[in-house]
Amino acid sequence: MNDKDLLEKIGMTEAEADARGTTYENDEWDESAFEKPQCGKPDDHSSDITDSGAAGMSQASC
Repeated sequence: MNDKDLLEKIGMTEAEADARGTTYENDEWDESAFEKPQCGKPDDHSSDITDSGAAGMSQASC
């Protein structure tokens, strides 16, 4: 899927996506609208993890 198709699917213009990305990258997002990014990738064992802040993420060294 190319960028144009993805943006069309989520109903955003390129400018809207860029603005949202810039806000997120600059750590200026509204935490009520976004979750803080975490290093790692989601896994299927989120219910098995009880560490706060690590639920659902396979931690990698970043």
